[in-house]
Amino acid sequence: DAVAQADRVTYPDALRFAWQNRAVYAPLWIAICLYGIAIGSQLAWLPEIINRSMGIARPEIGKTLGAISVVASPLGLLFFGSIADKLQKRWSDAPVRVAIGSTAVAALITACFPLIHSAQLGAIAYGAQTFFFVIFAVAGGATMANFTPGNMM
Repeated sequence: DAVAQADRVTYPDALRFAWQNRAVYAPLWIAICLYGIAIGSQLAWLPEIINRSMGIARPEIGKTLGAISVVASPLGLLFFGSIADKLQKRWSDAPVRVAIGSTAVAALITACFPLIHSAQLGAIAYGAQTFFFVIFAVAGGATMANFTPGNMM
């Protein structure tokens, strides 16, 4: 079929396109990798730190952080996603711009974690951090989807 052949993209074609547009793809891929490291690290150390510093049992920590995440994550995605959608009329990279701003706020909250000595305040801080940080998970992919030709996805 001639149409299917015309749209066919080989792996070398995709790599060439990514290389030609490396100014966009390289920062996005690096940021996505760093996000994975940050989230993986936090999920590994945060329960242990809470257990050691506050003496709260790990199962209780898991239930609490899980419940907070189940609420804060979708709320953050809906809130920041709607902001990114509105700003996309002005900037095609609006999801990344929104993610940069919200991630900066999340980083400030994260930097305050060692200063928190109350379980209630810690839960609030974790909820706020999750709310602000969650948009980053989709911003890179959304920007790449907007930038990458349909036949390469």
